[in-house]
Amino acid sequence: MKRVVLYIRKTYVIGGLETFIYNFCVHMYDKYDLTVVFGSAADWQVERLKPYAQVTVGNENPHIECDTLLMLRIGDPIPSNIKYNKVIRRIHTCKACGVTDIPHDGDVTVCVSQAVKDDFGLGDEALVINNLSNVTAKPSLLLMSATRLPAPDKGKNEWRMRRLAEMLNEAEIPYIWLNFSDGDLPDAPPNFYNVGIRKNIQDYIQKADYLVQLSSQEAFGNSVLEALMLKTAVVCTSIPAFKDFGLEDGVNAHVVPFDMEFDVMKLLQIPQFDFFYDNEKRIRQWEEIL
Repeated sequence: MKRVVLYIRKTYVIGGLETFIYNFCVHMYDKYDLTVVFGSAADWQVERLKPYAQVTVGNENPHIECDTLLMLRIGDPIPSNIKYNKVIRRIHTCKACGVTDIPHDGDVTVCVSQAVKDDFGLGDEALVINNLSNVTAKPSLLLMSATRLPAPDKGKNEWRMRRLAEMLNEAEIPYIWLNFSDGDLPDAPPNFYNVGIRKNIQDYIQKADYLVQLSSQEAFGNSVLEALMLKTAVVCTSIPAFKDFGLEDGVNAHVVPFDMEFDVMKLLQIPQFDFFYDNEKRIRQWEEIL
């Protein structure tokens, strides 16, 4: 296979150029012998490239020969230690402060978009090739909870919340958990966020996949009812009071055991349901006694 070297002197922890390099290597590694040469790079960027390309950082490899050299940042001079038959200049930026012109030392100039080509006034000598994409998203979850912390009257609520977060991380299920509370879950697991309190969180509940309530006991459960009325499924323990307003395992909720011994993968099956709560009936009941 032809050897292609991608060169960039400086990278960031994450960004558009870094994404381009990864996606390019994912799609081209079985067609070309790829080498990525960084002046500097984040360790995790280097590690994720290794299945697809040889990677050198700094002066690890002072002399490289290749068929084609792909220069990725317009401010980088062509390195003298890389020998090539063809050099391609990839233009990833529009004009900006300090960037008003591009090098004209490449055999081919390739712009990331027509907007870039037009911005630099390039003619037929430049090509436009849009970025490659690599979409491999796993099923993910957006969770919410609205409960007092700490709350000794709710039993092992905090332990169960922490355990569920750990189970999702262990199963490598991508998730974000927003915890609306007057207190924080200490040393929160990755992807669990203490976000404080709001006067009304129903708009957020409506966007969530699940409302989570893992108390040992509850006299009612306002946030659980609100979630069901907004057609957001619930993850909860087996609380008798929830039956008063029609919570049902497998229909509009996943009811989990108090010891949290269950297959967390089932949460990827998000219940879809209709729900009716007769609020007017409760109003009439109050009117009768008032």
